[in-house]
Amino acid sequence: RSSSLTRPSLFTNTDGQTIEGSTFIGGAATTGPNSQAKKNETLHQRAMSADASLTPKQRAKIAKAEGKSTNAKDGQRISKVIKEEAKAEKKALDVAINELAELQKIQKAAVKSEAKAHTSHTKVLAEFQKLEAVFLAARAKFEASQARLRSEEETLEIVRNNAKEATEKLQEKAQEVDSLRTMYGVDERERAAKLAEISAKA
Repeated sequence: RSSSLTRPSLFTNTDGQTIEGSTFIGGAATTGPNSQAKKNETLHQRAMSADASLTPKQRAKIAKAEGKSTNAKDGQRISKVIKEEAKAEKKALDVAINELAELQKIQKAAVKSEAKAHTSHTKVLAEFQKLEAVFLAARAKFEASQARLRSEEETLEIVRNNAKEATEKLQEKAQEVDSLRTMYGVDERERAAKLAEISAKA
């Protein structure tokens, strides 16, 4: 049941894939087009049929009771719920931004490691090429340097892949944060409109 009520993300990346993320990636629950139940035509027809058999006095009494269900007190309570959800959505956005910052730190460290590994690789490669020229005279030393080169190349490849992965994750999180900021702006406007509507009815 819960999965059928989940609203999908409204955002896609440059590849056309849906941007998944935090709870509010699909928008707020208390405002917007998905916050109200779909009208049931069967119930409407039943109500009309029942109304036809009631006296004007009975219909007036029921209408008065229905009016009380949307009084100012209820409006205040609903307003409080909407405002609390706004706080929760803002907190979710803050969390996503913090995650973005953490991923950027990982990216920075990975890039730094890549640069360090590249420097080390370049140094070892230069040494290897020098020893290669005197291979016959220093075969043992040459082979040791060759082994070191292979090790450094493996390290460079691993670190480079880590840096690439960190950058991809950062990009994904940036897309999510951008989506959340856009959705938050839309939801804030819809909340303001909803609150104004409630205040007008109060």
